[in-house]
Amino acid sequence: SFDAAARPCYEHRCYNYSAIAAAVDWMFVMDYDLNDYDDPPPDNDHSRANAPLPAVEAGLKQLIAAGVPPEKIVCGLPWYGYVYLLTKKGIVLVSGFAVRSLHSSFII
Repeated sequence: SFDAAARPCYEHRCYNYSAIAAAVDWMFVMDYDLNDYDDPPPDNDHSRANAPLPAVEAGLKQLIAAGVPPEKIVCGLPWYGYVYLLTKKGIVLVSGFAVRSLHSSFII
């Protein structure tokens, strides 16, 4: 298996994805911590979501277009979130929290 960034060349992680996909059984796509509101588009949707749907969907489409077969993709989504507080100075991160579960990950 191979852990891939949320989209090709995300944070300058540019690889030959089609060659990697040919050599592995699974490509685990790290679709979490995409809440960087100060990133350039498309990663700046200001949602504060850990895995904003537009960014996840666009990244998966780009990986498929780069030659990764959809049947080899495992989409890794977060089981945690953040609490934000709106202040006069802007939005401030207060804390993070984890979702408690007997099963922390699964493949559909």
